[in-house]
Amino acid sequence: MARASQLALERAYYQEFAKHCPVAPKGTVEFSDKPDIRICGADQLGIEVTNIYLKDGKDRASEQVQSKLRSDVIQQAEALYVAGGHPPYEFWFDFDPLVPITNSKELSRRVYECVLEAINEQREYTSYKGFDGCPELRFMTYNGIVYADAKWQPIQSFDVPTLNKERVLEIVATKASKVAQYQSCDRYWLLLIVEFWDPAQDQHIAWNDTIKTGPTPFEKILIYKPATREWLEVPQ
Repeated sequence: MARASQLALERAYYQEFAKHCPVAPKGTVEFSDKPDIRICGADQLGIEVTNIYLKDGKDRASEQVQSKLRSDVIQQAEALYVAGGHPPYEFWFDFDPLVPITNSKELSRRVYECVLEAINEQREYTSYKGFDGCPELRFMTYNGIVYADAKWQPIQSFDVPTLNKERVLEIVATKASKVAQYQSCDRYWLLLIVEFWDPAQDQHIAWNDTIKTGPTPFEKILIYKPATREWLEVPQ
């Protein structure tokens, strides 16, 4: 099911790219796999589509991993709070992306202690200054109102970084190593996607032409940001 969803996304990305980018090729579009798109015209062009994540999802510090750990921390801290019989307040949390979570259970205990300190200090509470003994937690707030169905939630904020060119070069190298496994086409393109709504991907796209990939099996390497319709070609 996950693969089917990914295929649908890749097809939607290409359709947006084809509508808004003047370099989009002409011809009959076939959706496939390895490569994801085949354009049949005067010859056959294969286009591989993939997303640019700021970090590899296997990296414990990546947003893909950290977003799940933040949810785990909040749920575990809330369970401790409810078990303690405290008033049903709603809390909102922002974690520092520069201080990755390594142990969600241990951090949930420290977050719980921060919450207890907050409700003991005053009825309404907001902290923007971080917390002694809890550097992973950057921001916490609640309004002091009791809710029958109180829920604890993340309100994560992010700075949008510049394009991670080293990561782009890694992805290009990985994809280039797999071209021999693709269906046979006369030429190949690589279409790299940046999704603005996903903090694990969002970045400003720009490229310094002095940085080049070196020779690859791809005729073109393109980066496309669907939300803003920005695109660029990576020099080889």
